[in-house]
Amino acid sequence: MLGELSKRKRKKLEESGTRAPATVVEIAEKGMTITSGNEQIVANTKVILKTKLLVEPEGQPSFEIDEKFRYSQFGIPSAGQKLAVIFDPGDHDTIMLDDNPEASINAAISGMGMDPAKADLAKNLVNGQMNGVAMADLQAMAAQFGQQQYGAPATGMPPVHGFPAATPAPAAVDPVEQLTKLSALKDKGALTEEEFAEQKAKILGS
Repeated sequence: MLGELSKRKRKKLEESGTRAPATVVEIAEKGMTITSGNEQIVANTKVILKTKLLVEPEGQPSFEIDEKFRYSQFGIPSAGQKLAVIFDPGDHDTIMLDDNPEASINAAISGMGMDPAKADLAKNLVNGQMNGVAMADLQAMAAQFGQQQYGAPATGMPPVHGFPAATPAPAAVDPVEQLTKLSALKDKGALTEEEFAEQKAKILGS
């Protein structure tokens, strides 16, 4: 399939391939989009872009590769950014993006030039946000990160590619107002009936 290896090859790479960080050297500005499932759900649409990567496996020579990869519309990288990949050491053309969140975080943070202590703190902060750590604890971690990285406390950290920054909890919003806005989005066709019902349940706490 375009921009993605077959399931068999992906499984084989995940089991026996070499994992490594890679730097985006060049990436096409335009590409092809492909949708799987419901077209109204944005996350189901991926963008296929030709990308030149500099792959830097530990203990092995670096190499460049030109391949097409599928990216989320919200996670398209730019030149200079770090990605995590898995490749066949016997055939560098057989390569894919590593979908493991921890590998992606490690690759992204490694490209920020932090010392090991700061890098570990940043990883803990992003991992904590993804795993539902209490906001008070995240804010304390973010303050520590800001103190180390910038010399001043911070309420969040710069976003790592593909992962949102940690931010304070939003102020309470009137549920009636939320439902009114939600209904308007459904009427405009921006939400499906299923998505509307799901968001309505969240607002009402049911």
